[in-house]
Amino acid sequence: MLLGLISVAAIAFLLWLLFALAVNALPVFAAVGAGLLAHATGAGVPVSILVGIIIGGLMIGVGQALFARVHSPVTRALLGLLFSVPAAVATFFAARGILRMSVDSEVWLIGLSLIASFAGGFIAWHRLAMGAHLAETPAADLGQRKRPTDPSPQSPMVRSGPATWPARTRRR
Repeated sequence: MLLGLISVAAIAFLLWLLFALAVNALPVFAAVGAGLLAHATGAGVPVSILVGIIIGGLMIGVGQALFARVHSPVTRALLGLLFSVPAAVATFFAARGILRMSVDSEVWLIGLSLIASFAGGFIAWHRLAMGAHLAETPAADLGQRKRPTDPSPQSPMVRSGPATWPARTRRR
């Protein structure tokens, strides 16, 4: 019984890991490529792993920073597609490989894999946009804002109404 629960938990963890890597396909590809290049040029295994981690983190950080700094919708769309299309393709093939074990119909297999690929692409776009949102938010705004208990007349909490409007003078 305990061995069965451990097996199910291990399979669930591996599925989560597979789809997490598929959603981050572009940074993972860059990290693996940089790590393999470092190893091929004579760096040791620990240094190659470190190079891969640094390059993958830089890829995510630079992508989010660019997405936050660029205000052109076309450039943002291209940057979003740069991250989400590889994620959608990787998620499609990951879902297809897993579903092939249980789905017999090729139509259902492709349909369910397409649904998973759209979800993977959307999640990659969403992570890029939310990371960009956090990158452009000042650090002081990330915590809880303290609201004044006694608003001053200059505070935005005080409503403006007819009593606070300046008196209009009539021209003759």
